[in-house]
Amino acid sequence: MTLLAGQHAIVIPFAGRERWDRKLRWMEKALSLYPTWSLVLVGLNKEAFEKIQHRLGEACFPRVHGMLREEKPFRVRSVEMNEAVRQGILWGFAEGAQAACTWEAEGEVYPEDVEGMFALLHKSEGVDHVMAARLRLLGREIERSLVRLYYERIFATGISLAIDLSVYDTLCFSQVYLPSHSVIETLSRPFSCALLWQAEFLLRRKMKQAKSPISGQRTLEYPLRHWENHGYSGMWLRHATQVLWEIAVLAKIYRLRGDS
Repeated sequence: MTLLAGQHAIVIPFAGRERWDRKLRWMEKALSLYPTWSLVLVGLNKEAFEKIQHRLGEACFPRVHGMLREEKPFRVRSVEMNEAVRQGILWGFAEGAQAACTWEAEGEVYPEDVEGMFALLHKSEGVDHVMAARLRLLGREIERSLVRLYYERIFATGISLAIDLSVYDTLCFSQVYLPSHSVIETLSRPFSCALLWQAEFLLRRKMKQAKSPISGQRTLEYPLRHWENHGYSGMWLRHATQVLWEIAVLAKIYRLRGDS
């Protein structure tokens, strides 16, 4: 039997500047609340992974797995981090997971919202991908400064215009996936973008479906009930040049593929 049969694979990156105690508390909470979740930790060396296993407790050992890296830890929002996450998702599917999620486990996205995303994914006919969206709606607790909100909205609008997709929040890290043919094929090769890999994922699907339409494979957005900025997610001013460059790259890919 495969390791993750009947489980949800929760892919959690470690990127060299972790708040270890906070991250461990959120992972422990996730394991205690949801018995169908297994954690796939990416970006650790063997020693660090074993320490985390022991901290989480012996009963959790079978549900904590590591995609180990012996070399220097990668940076947050880097191609190397995205590659480790991509491999973690595919490894989870290869091991029989019925769905997979990317989650930073820093307390920005609550486990209850991840479960809500899974529920939307499983109950929505023809949907194989759900993206978290940080929308300030009545009854939602989204803690973002207005400066960061409008700054990121400019980038998100630019991304939507560049690849002609009506997506509100292409910058939130948390996503959930079913192991559909479309998702696995889209994840089959590394991403070029370090910051906008979610947009690149959407663009790949859009281009593929334009050439050979596949019915019943859609993406939905899930408005988070809680979100607190702890510094892991989001764009900063220092990212501006890189974001603009990657938007231009995505627009060029879209234009060239569309003309071919």
